[in-house]
Amino acid sequence: MCIRDSSNTYASLSYLRKIYDVALSFDDVLGISIGTRPDCLNEDVIDIIEEYSKRTYLWLEIGLQSIHNKTLKLIRRGHTYQDFLKAYYRVKKRNIRTCFHVIIGLPGESKEEILQTAKEVARLEPEGIKIHSLYIEKGTVLEKMFKKNPFKVFDMEEYIRILVDFLELLPYKVIIQRVIGESNKNKLVAPDWILKKQEVMKKIDQEFLLRGSWQGKKYNSAENKKPF
Repeated sequence: MCIRDSSNTYASLSYLRKIYDVALSFDDVLGISIGTRPDCLNEDVIDIIEEYSKRTYLWLEIGLQSIHNKTLKLIRRGHTYQDFLKAYYRVKKRNIRTCFHVIIGLPGESKEEILQTAKEVARLEPEGIKIHSLYIEKGTVLEKMFKKNPFKVFDMEEYIRILVDFLELLPYKVIIQRVIGESNKNKLVAPDWILKKQEVMKKIDQEFLLRGSWQGKKYNSAENKKPF
C-alpha cells in the first residue's frame, strides 16, 4: 500500500480533480500528498483540497524553507514569509492536514536564524514537517551562486548538531517526515556526506542519546501561543 504524490496545485481546477481522481483510483493507494507553494493556494484550490481531505487520507505539503525574507529573496522563492502565513491560515481554517518543508543550511543564514525558523514552526504547529539539508547540484542556479561567491556548507557533524537543536524546539506531536536531503551522486556538487543517509540517521540518534534529549525537550507551550 502507498500514498501517491501529486505534483502541485498550479493547474486548472478541472485538471487538479482529474489527477487527484487518477491517483486515488489505484487499489493500493490509501491517500494523496499534495506538494505546493504558498502562492498557488487560492480559495478555489483550497476548496478542492478540503473536499478531498474529507474523502481520503490527505497531506498538503507547503514549501516554507525559511521564515527570513532576505533568504527567500536570495534563493528566488518568489514569495515572502507573510505570503506563506496568509496561505497557511487559510488552509488551517479548513482543518486540512499540513506538512511544512524547510531547509537547513541556506546561504547566509546563521544558526540563530535557523533556530528562529524552528521556533516559528513550533508556534504554528503543523501536523508534519520535512527537513532538508542544503545540497548543491550541477547545472543549477545554486551551483552558479556557489562558484561565484562560495558560501558555507555544513559538514555532517555540524548539520546533525543543528538539526537536533531544531528538533528539540518542535512539539513532540509534530510528525518528522524527513531529516536529510537526497541527491544523485552524478549530479551532486556538495556536500558529499548526504549520500551516506544511513550513517547520518544513525548519528542523529546518537546525538540525541549523547544529550539525553528528545524532540520537544525545549518546546514550551506557554511561550508558543497558537495562531488560531
